[in-house]
Order: sequence, then C-alpha cells, then structure tokens
Amino acid sequence: MKGAVRISAYDVASKYFQLEEMEDKDKCVTQVFFAPDSTLTLMDTDGPAPNASSGEWEVSVDGAIKMTINRTFSAGQPEIQSTDVGEFAYEVKRQYLGQAEKIGGLTGFSGSIHRIDEEEPDAEVGYFELIDTTVAKKEDSGDVQRGI
Repeated sequence: MKGAVRISAYDVASKYFQLEEMEDKDKCVTQVFFAPDSTLTLMDTDGPAPNASSGEWEVSVDGAIKMTINRTFSAGQPEIQSTDVGEFAYEVKRQYLGQAEKIGGLTGFSGSIHRIDEEEPDAEVGYFELIDTTVAKKEDSGDVQRGI
C-alpha cells in the first residue's frame, strides 16, 4: 500500500536503498548507498555493470527527491582493421525526480527518470522506485541482533 509521507534528508543520509529502474523495456535493480555528504554510491546490480559511476542526491522539505546518476560503460572490440570502430567508452546520465511514500511499510520514493543530454532536450525515459533496505542489509550482515 502506498501513501504520501513526510521525509527529510536526515531520514535518507547513511542509508541503503534498493533502486528499481524501468527504462524502455528494461528493468534493473541496484543497491545504492546515500552518503551524508549528498553523494551516492552504486553497489550490486542485476543490470549492466558500469566501469565507473557517481551520483548526488537531495531531499526537499516537502519530501521530493532529486538524484543525478552518471554511469560510464565501455564497448566495442580492439581495432584490427582500419574500418573497425575499436574500443570506446560512453557515459549515461540520468536524473531521477520523485516523491516520498510508504511502500509496504518501508520508506521509499517513486517517480520518473529523465535523460540528461547537452545536445538534446530533457526527456522522460522511465520510472523508478527506491525502497529503504538498511535494516534488511544489517540483518543479513549480522549487525542487528535478532529477537527470539
């Protein structure tokens, strides 16, 4: 069950979230850590693994979230003939705009994904959901004592 909820940056900082992205026909899930300095770290993913990634986040007083994630990928094959493209790297930049809500009793966010491209106008390319997985992650690692 989803419902609107008030949340602040304090409620998000130093927590782990599961990011579910739906873009075109593709769907992937990535573990994300929200650092207190408003940066974020991408962790395990079932989607394409980037060579490098970076990101920033902010939560407004009304519970809106804005995230920017940059991922760098490499593709291609070594150049053998002069007509071969060779190996190359490319960057994918996305902005995530959403609102806080309760998702199955957990704090989360949902909203839209936008392409960031200096040569083309902003375009909505998909949807996302973020769910706080901090307690589950601590339980899995044994950092939380289990009740009997």
